[in-house]
Amino acid sequence: AAHLHAALTHLRRLPASTERDRRELMLVQQLGAAMLAANGVSDPELAAVYRRGQSLAQRLQMPVGHFGATAGLFLFHVMRADLDVAEGLAETLGAAAANVPFPESLGLARAAMAAVQSIRGDLVSASRHLAGLRGIFPRRDTRPPVDSSWYLGLLATLYASLGQLDAVRAAEADLLGLAARGTPSDIAQGHLMVAGLEALLQDAAKALQHADVATAVAAEHRLTFLQAAAGQLRGWAVAALGDPASGLTVMGETAGALRPSGLRVGLPFLSMLRADALLRHGDWTSAAAAITAGLEQARTTGERRYDSDLHRLRAECLRRQGRKVAAGDALKAALGIAAAQGTRLAELRAAIDGHRLHRATPARAAAAERLAAVAASFDADGPRSELAVARALLTGAHVAPDWAQRQAS
Repeated sequence: AAHLHAALTHLRRLPASTERDRRELMLVQQLGAAMLAANGVSDPELAAVYRRGQSLAQRLQMPVGHFGATAGLFLFHVMRADLDVAEGLAETLGAAAANVPFPESLGLARAAMAAVQSIRGDLVSASRHLAGLRGIFPRRDTRPPVDSSWYLGLLATLYASLGQLDAVRAAEADLLGLAARGTPSDIAQGHLMVAGLEALLQDAAKALQHADVATAVAAEHRLTFLQAAAGQLRGWAVAALGDPASGLTVMGETAGALRPSGLRVGLPFLSMLRADALLRHGDWTSAAAAITAGLEQARTTGERRYDSDLHRLRAECLRRQGRKVAAGDALKAALGIAAAQGTRLAELRAAIDGHRLHRATPARAAAAERLAAVAASFDADGPRSELAVARALLTGAHVAPDWAQRQAS
């Protein structure tokens, strides 16, 4: 980023010309990507860089350049949880895609709109965009006009929340493919996003594997934002694999470095992971505080897609304190939120915990009926570990009581 700033300074000393504008547009496109990877979205100058790209492209009558600058500006606002602005930019991308000679541009615009709706917790609306993405985003035969990896990561998170495991795995393969052909920041970014997906799917071993790669590459190239984000995922994975004390230490060390990044989308998810690690450590009080923080972050940012999971974890805190009635109420809230939002993976997990909580109570039959209905709604590409747990519970088989042991089984 420093070298690109210097290049722009020298370039702007040249007489104004179309050629100078072309070179400046190329440099500001590269600068935006470098600033995002290094420092996140904390610097308002990043938005100015993308807006400068829009202005140059418009003056040069280059629709592809304008589309790319708008796509970068969308990422800036969506990562800062400026969701109304991001939604407007997604609509702009959709309108502009017709003038961009790349079929995947329309797919990227649809992915942007689906991402905003998904972040808000409206997976029902977000899902309507998925059919229109088939065959045009991502494309494996051409390279898109902009860096599509952030968009693909946002889309894959939607697939994960819907419990569409095969779609998640395909997106992960595409992310790692893009990373392998890119710069060190692309490599760190790709592995970071795959680690986040695996954490959402509760596969701690895979999350750790990719978080380690992202951390190492980001540290080597001083990509502070990516390194801090990867550290959060790495800490959760270490905790989930049986060392919660060490995992929480890693999460604590990297949280301070993440705060200055300006990142606001994803904070409820990180609070959810921290609460999970604290529960594994046996610290119910701190876990409850992390859950409350996550729900407050969701309220203030408008990112509601993890509300159900946070209420489910609150139920687990209450259950461990022996407050089973309150735990039942929290699970009821989790199930209601998930059903209304269409967050199907969260609904399945809440139904599993509801069955477990009520298996020795008069509500057992209703809990089993709810679990059976939710499990039956998944296709063959559904979340296999959770569905295996559901089948075992419904047939009366013994299943280990926590998520790490459930996955091992």
